Amino acid sequence: MKKADRIRAEETLTSEVYDLILNEETANEERALLIEFKNKVAKNEDFERAEIDLASQLRRLAMVRLKHKEKLSSGVGKLYMEISTTGMFKKNLGWGLIAMSFMYHG
Repeated sequence: MKKADRIRAEETLTSEVYDLILNEETANEERALLIEFKNKVAKNEDFERAEIDLASQLRRLAMVRLKHKEKLSSGVGKLYMEISTTGMFKKNLGWGLIAMSFMYHG
């Protein structure tokens, strides 16, 4: 991904997070996680790491809610699916490349 495209994607995600923080349907627990992400990004921490952390925290929250037959709010659920599938693709691509390197060098 080109740097300009990456910056645009980061800005889009940050904007979505801001909108969800202000959204009345966002639960307080979800909002706290979104604010934590926003603060990390504002401090110029590694964006991708902050995104992975947010996906992980939302996954944990979703599992807790599932136990109580609840789910994430609609907007946060969509955001989670967006960031978790992107992160999983990158992770799986990395593992695939590692596996291929063993096949061709082993």
